[in-house]
Amino acid sequence: MEQLKARYNLHKKYIGIGVDRLEYTKGLIKRFQALALFFDRYPEYRGKFTFIQITVPTRIKEPYISYKANLEKLIRKINRNYSTEDWNPVIYRDTKAEHEDLVAYYRMADVAIISSVYDGMNLVAKEFVASQKDMKGVLLLSEFAGAAEELDGAILVNPYDIEEFSDCIRNALSMTEGEKQCRMKTLRMQVKERDIYRWISDVLGEIAVLHSMKPYRYRYLFDHLSEIKMDNIFLFLDYDGTITPIVSSPDKAILSDDMRSLIIKLKGKMPVAIVSGKVQSRDLGKVFDFFWSTVDKYKDLFRITSGKKVFEIRPYGIWNKGDAVKWIIKNLGKDKFPIYIGDDVTDEDAFKILRGKGMGISIGKSKESDYYLKSQKEVRRFLEWIVS
Repeated sequence: MEQLKARYNLHKKYIGIGVDRLEYTKGLIKRFQALALFFDRYPEYRGKFTFIQITVPTRIKEPYISYKANLEKLIRKINRNYSTEDWNPVIYRDTKAEHEDLVAYYRMADVAIISSVYDGMNLVAKEFVASQKDMKGVLLLSEFAGAAEELDGAILVNPYDIEEFSDCIRNALSMTEGEKQCRMKTLRMQVKERDIYRWISDVLGEIAVLHSMKPYRYRYLFDHLSEIKMDNIFLFLDYDGTITPIVSSPDKAILSDDMRSLIIKLKGKMPVAIVSGKVQSRDLGKVFDFFWSTVDKYKDLFRITSGKKVFEIRPYGIWNKGDAVKWIIKNLGKDKFPIYIGDDVTDEDAFKILRGKGMGISIGKSKESDYYLKSQKEVRRFLEWIVS
């Protein structure tokens, strides 16, 4: 690492890293548009932040030749606009790096940027996390990469939103050491646990579940509306992803006026309970810091569940959504027919509680629910059907 820093004059500077094949799906143009805007909007980082891009050409034909030319033209423009006598904002390498060198680049980087506009998984994200032995780096990860579904602790970015993208780069560089370590510790735990053996186990487990299921297991709700008992309903609604769309952070999950009015109408016909397990926090670092200070001593007592935009840390034996529904029915709705609508793995506890006693409706197929809806938008359609 010291040799690389000396070669590129990177001592006492923030370092960014990007490692990609030369593919338009990797969003490289978007990445450098965001970097150009970053240096324009935050001049205090000029001379202090250097981004290293390692790009491996894969196809020497059109449109890849033109894409490479456009990328290199943009990089030259950034360097021409912002370079000083002893500093270039971008160091560009268009040759393959050896594995030992890649590890060194990953370890010395303060931020890694993955800006894919379409990606099946993106193993570079996991390589960066695995290399972060000192836990000082931050992962900026495109929400369109498959890895975004499981790498909680990364800062998710939309590569098409250049302004927000540039802000995320600044947020990563200005993040406190405590939050960096907490995020990276979480990421490294996930990469370590979700290895090839876990993948094999999950795949074989799903196959076994599918094999054991009855043919009618997944039933589309709107094909079975006649089976719903309309008398004495007690309606339970999850919040994020059910009555509000999935958004990038909890503070953006705002109930629309139309949905609010619809729930008020439902309340006039039946009891309605909104069940949410999320706690809004603007200081994620403190949340993770508290968790890690606790889990080392009591790690065998915690259950960790990840789902859509949620990373749930739950001590065993502590209430889940199923326990909440069970308590509400026992104390407030003994004679009611409970219907629970939810979209995530955290709602499956409620589906299990209601099996044979009520009805569970999942958004997307779930082996624990009685029926499913195809999308969050169909929730409103179903609720309007109940009202009518």
